[in-house]
Amino acid sequence: MSSNIPEGFTARDEGKSYMDHIGPIYHRVLEKSVQLGVRLEKHQLNPIGTTHGGMLMSLMDVTLGATAARVLGHEGVVATVQLSCNMIAAARDGEWIHGEAQVDKTTRTLSFVSGRIMAGDRVLLTATGIFRNPPDPSKKT
Repeated sequence: MSSNIPEGFTARDEGKSYMDHIGPIYHRVLEKSVQLGVRLEKHQLNPIGTTHGGMLMSLMDVTLGATAARVLGHEGVVATVQLSCNMIAAARDGEWIHGEAQVDKTTRTLSFVSGRIMAGDRVLLTATGIFRNPPDPSKKT
């Protein structure tokens, strides 16, 4: 079912993690952000046939975190400290959805990020998150 993926998105290797179970997930790396996308399949839907809220929140969490890591120049994962989501609409089986984000502010220890999940021109979810920056490798602890 994962056909017809928009240009620029490639399969994301989740290494048999939780995200692998809700995928397949695709990503597109931009200069100051990372977009994550999914072609919706039945296992990503709730019993009434629309996107499961937990799936949307998981996709948003990783989109926000990946964007924070990108802006920080970090190759790994950044830890979520806080995530606040607003569910606005739903999508159905077969639709392409994608998350997009921007870093609003960084401090020495935290990154503040906001984003949304879209299905076409429809906003499905908006979110803000706070992420723990990775330790500076040049500083010894």
